[in-house]
Amino acid sequence: MEYKPNIAKVIKRYRAFWNNEIYDRPPIRVCYPIPGQSDEEWSEAMQTPESYFAYQETILRHRRDLADDALPSATIDMAPGLWGGILGCEVMFGYGTSWSSHCLKDWSQIERFLEVSIDASNPWIQRDWKE
Repeated sequence: MEYKPNIAKVIKRYRAFWNNEIYDRPPIRVCYPIPGQSDEEWSEAMQTPESYFAYQETILRHRRDLADDALPSATIDMAPGLWGGILGCEVMFGYGTSWSSHCLKDWSQIERFLEVSIDASNPWIQRDWKE
């Protein structure tokens, strides 16, 4: 309720929608630029749990009183960058996402990946995401 004071109406709109009905209007979600939500700030926010949570808090507070039907959420989804990083690839951030560089530059190198072991000193494994 803190991030969506009109959540009861939002839920009614979604329930009506799924029942092929209308409760006061169809559900809508509005996207607009929020201060602090640039690609550069997102890239910085993804570096620590604290900076990520602060980033998401800013977004949720800016959207709090918007009369749309977006449900407040903070998604932790770094799958492309995170998994590539865990496997030893360089992780890059930008354009609101993360990705990893390809470790395999040529198919003739495939043999070196047949017996890859996880490197415990890898910074993506060392990160303490529970803090």
